[in-house]
Amino acid sequence: MDGQSSLILSDSTRVGTRIIESLLPLLRYRHFRHAATFIITLYAFVRFLQSQGRNISLNYLSASIHFDDSHELYHTILSWASQRFAKARRLKATPNEPRQQEESEMDDGTDSSEIFHIGRWSAKTQGYEPFYGKYWFLDGGRLFLFERRQEKKTYNYFHQGDDENIVLSTPGRSTEPIKGLLKVIKDWELEREKPFTTVWVPRSKDTRRFQAWKKVAWRRSRLSWRPRRDVYYKKFHCHPR
Repeated sequence: MDGQSSLILSDSTRVGTRIIESLLPLLRYRHFRHAATFIITLYAFVRFLQSQGRNISLNYLSASIHFDDSHELYHTILSWASQRFAKARRLKATPNEPRQQEESEMDDGTDSSEIFHIGRWSAKTQGYEPFYGKYWFLDGGRLFLFERRQEKKTYNYFHQGDDENIVLSTPGRSTEPIKGLLKVIKDWELEREKPFTTVWVPRSKDTRRFQAWKKVAWRRSRLSWRPRRDVYYKKFHCHPR
């Protein structure tokens, strides 16, 4: 009897051991799943805290200046940012709009006899702008934030559209550092436009409340000694300033 009892106990032990061994992968999987769920939840919580802290700091602990796309400095700031963030991860290809016509006006694929050359036209480089989002940068040892936004606007029941805005921010309570940065951007724009002649046209009546004139093109001067001047078109007359 003792031999039979010990045999039964050993068989039971083997069965129990096999059951535990068969359950180990399941236990390991459940442990891994719980650990992964905990890590993902913790990561999402930390990201949420970071996002809230960033929003609080931007809204309450920083100064900012906003520019909508009807402001005369909007395209100047955007052109400057295109140079500053030329190697950013997210870029937007610029269409052939008036504000990007400096290159197309300089070399639009035609020669002096107005003959179109496909080779010259295809050799033109594509322009890029920073995509919508936030871009941190340092200027003069100070931290700034360039933000480009796009917002849906409903003007009336039949008219809807997208408004673009640029926001320049910096930590602190004063906007003076941003105004200093704007002066740097204006000086950069003036230096860039020195060898060009700028062409302006009057805006339509419905948009004249924003600006009376709109820059449509600028072309490199034919003569190197010719000073830069702005040209205004109104009622088929050209009036150099």
